[in-house]
Amino acid sequence: MSVNGVSAGSNAGLGAVQGVVNQWKQGLGQIQSSLQSGDIASAQKAYQSLVKLHQDNAPSRQGAGNPTLTADFQALGEALKTGDVNNAQNVFDHFHTDLAAAKQTWQANHGQPTSTPPTSAPSEGSTFSIYA
Repeated sequence: MSVNGVSAGSNAGLGAVQGVVNQWKQGLGQIQSSLQSGDIASAQKAYQSLVKLHQDNAPSRQGAGNPTLTADFQALGEALKTGDVNNAQNVFDHFHTDLAAAKQTWQANHGQPTSTPPTSAPSEGSTFSIYA
């Protein structure tokens, strides 16, 4: 069935994408709150959950991502591995700033979306993609 050019199938796909976006928001929120409370182990666990989320939902297109966000996300993983909460917080803040800038750029290039653009995180050798 189609309503105004949007099929039920594409609505289901959009719902799945929104679910992944919500999981990303929750994961990033968990990292942020864990770092703020000094709980590096919980931040590491949340980071690993986001890596798995990406692996399970990675875009099939190579080169479709944002190299800056890829580097930032990988740097966050490295900072979390060291166990240095202050450094990890600084890296997270930098990543968060770049993510907000990428979202703003996406919105400017694609018009104001009705929902947050899809977000996925990098795994080793892939790129971070905020574009559908």
